[in-house]
Amino acid sequence: MAIDIQDRITKIFETGIYYHAALQKYKSQVEGIDYLEKMVVQSSIPAKTDLWNAINLYLTEHHPYKAQQIYFVLAGKTAHTDIPRYVRMMKLDRNLILSLDILSEEFRNKLSAELLLENYFSVHHLTKGFTVFDEQALADILQKLRPLELIRKDNLLFCNRISCQIDKQSGYISVYYDDKKTSFRQALKWAVAVVGKQDGLATLSEAKTALTLKSCAGILATFAFETQRKTPGIGKQQFFKQLCDKYPYETEVGFADTRFITRAQEKIDEIKNVISQFYEINKDDKAREAFSTSEQPKIESQDNVDPHTRIKSALSVYVNYYAYLLANHEFFRALYTVRTAIDTELQRCKISEAQRKSDLLSILNGAHIIDDPKVKAIEQKYAAVLEKINAVSPDFKCWGYFFCEDFVPSLPGIIALFSQLKTSCGDDFSQLTHADISPDKINIDLELSIFINKFLPQLNTFTASMYGCGNPAKILPHNNKEDVVGNIQAALDLFDGHLLRHYLSHVTLDNKLKKLEELLWGMHYHYEKAWGAVKITDDKCLQQIDAWYDEPVSANRFQQGKKAARKLINSFMSPMENAGGH
Repeated sequence: MAIDIQDRITKIFETGIYYHAALQKYKSQVEGIDYLEKMVVQSSIPAKTDLWNAINLYLTEHHPYKAQQIYFVLAGKTAHTDIPRYVRMMKLDRNLILSLDILSEEFRNKLSAELLLENYFSVHHLTKGFTVFDEQALADILQKLRPLELIRKDNLLFCNRISCQIDKQSGYISVYYDDKKTSFRQALKWAVAVVGKQDGLATLSEAKTALTLKSCAGILATFAFETQRKTPGIGKQQFFKQLCDKYPYETEVGFADTRFITRAQEKIDEIKNVISQFYEINKDDKAREAFSTSEQPKIESQDNVDPHTRIKSALSVYVNYYAYLLANHEFFRALYTVRTAIDTELQRCKISEAQRKSDLLSILNGAHIIDDPKVKAIEQKYAAVLEKINAVSPDFKCWGYFFCEDFVPSLPGIIALFSQLKTSCGDDFSQLTHADISPDKINIDLELSIFINKFLPQLNTFTASMYGCGNPAKILPHNNKEDVVGNIQAALDLFDGHLLRHYLSHVTLDNKLKKLEELLWGMHYHYEKAWGAVKITDDKCLQQIDAWYDEPVSANRFQQGKKAARKLINSFMSPMENAGGH
């Protein structure tokens, strides 16, 4: 409980520090808000609160049509004044896109640097130097600082960076932003934070070392000094003396002399630099955006994904493939039987092996693109049987890829590959390189695992989407259109070239190679038991597996693999209508 209160207090003062750093960073823009507020107050307009709210909506709205409509309303309210022109200029020049409610002079006075410092030292006193945190004892201070807590909770420092619109029918997402101050990538990044109701300040502070409660002292005192130095006769030495006289106990540590102001100012400058990275446009992003829109979209290469992720994801897909076959043994036995029968008849036709494989695939997938009369006759002969198979999942037209050795390697071949890589790259594959898993070297094309995975029912759906550069940023969900945040993140990952790696990590069953190895052994046992010509036993299966290794494998690990494989098989025991549910 004490840790929760300490974390809560720390976040409150951290928010206050970032708030004041932003006010300092964009001081002229804050002064512009003060000037606007005086214009409204001194005007003869009766409904000043309604006008202030309309101005706030206009300044924070990025959808051009909506912003224009709001502007027409406020222009009508302020006819014959300079307010509309001033507000329009302010919108063009503004970086600090915060609600006017938390930028008003009245609000700033309630959270002045002096008051924050006073409350900070009160917390120091009540907690005996930040050692004992009692929520009841801190209740009054927590209530006074509640506005800062709400700023963080409601993401008020960042929520107006973008405006988001969602088409519920198509799932298409439009992210509107000020493209003079925000890049396409920044818009997506902040849309994830805003729509996902994430802690924007935590995202911001990722770029620097997080503040601790004790490290806030000098920074808050320096903010207070910057405010008081406007008073005649107040310099660093005078401020330091007054501070130590007023808070003798609280300033025993960290306030040896006026140099604390210099140290704190360096930290404040660092925070301002971080803030500018988020309130101002990233020029590198803008350059990448221009390149992205001028070039044709490129398919991400697996060569850009680390080899460990590639091999783990491929092994996982292979294991899932065989688990799916075993979970629906009766159906796939029928499919295998008809596939073998059709292939046998095709072998009697005078066609090349490549043509035979192509025709077999076309017949099983129901492509209906056969021209050869003899092959077409074979297709018609098995039409009724294939119709029954396709009835299981009418929209799935890829049954021809199952049991196709050109796409899916055999379990013995996969286990032998695993053994080979252990020998050449170390037990944990620590020396694994892309060259070690190239198709030429291992005779298996791991890239096809992505293709194979599309034919399997997905127990956990991976969210993927496309994007369109520009303003608004367009996000087009590939699936899971209800997952708005996931689709924006997927578009950001795609733009950054990370989506493929995330996808491969997503399909990986276990990051521990030993667990994947055990799964392969167990799946081999269950597959031989269901499909093998000879009755399999534990001993016989272990003998088979041992033949692919330089040393005998562990019987205990083999048993663990059997259990894990059975559990995975059972997870695929669902209606066949889910086939290809990627």
